[in-house]
Amino acid sequence: MRLTQLFEKLQFEKNDWILFSQRGYSDDKTDQLCVKHVGVLWRQLRNVVQSNCLDESSIAPYVLKMYQKPLTNEAKTQIKELVKKIPMGTMKDILKAWREIAYRQGQITRNAEAEDFAHILKQYVTNHDLKSFPPQLLKWRNCATAYEYVYQEWKNQDQSSTLLLWLYKFGKNNLFW
Repeated sequence: MRLTQLFEKLQFEKNDWILFSQRGYSDDKTDQLCVKHVGVLWRQLRNVVQSNCLDESSIAPYVLKMYQKPLTNEAKTQIKELVKKIPMGTMKDILKAWREIAYRQGQITRNAEAEDFAHILKQYVTNHDLKSFPPQLLKWRNCATAYEYVYQEWKNQDQSSTLLLWLYKFGKNNLFW
């Protein structure tokens, strides 16, 4: 059944479902949205809403408790140095991919001490972008806590850069500097 037929049967307003209609675009039946596509559409909608409404600083709600082990002081120091080395845009891409992995696979039980998610992360970002990451930071046992610490350090660096840029622009345009 086409999705538009379902919407008509459920007495949705036509202007609410007309965008799902492929009439006029293609006569090919494979191009038409059907009820079987609702699951994919729903996940896409949920992802959009979550990315707009949720706090991106934590992935703890998406992962099992066993993936939220505390970081060592050494790991925290490594993260601080790592965030300084990696360009901010690249780090943003890595964090986005990390969130996606947590969302999709964070509820699967695995050997948290031995298994890492680096091989999955490489599907989203280049190997070059990950070469600076110490392997222990990409173990499942620290998935949520490492993410949160990386995110916080990245945000701190972003805010510092923004402040410096603002001060530079402000000072450049004002004679009293």
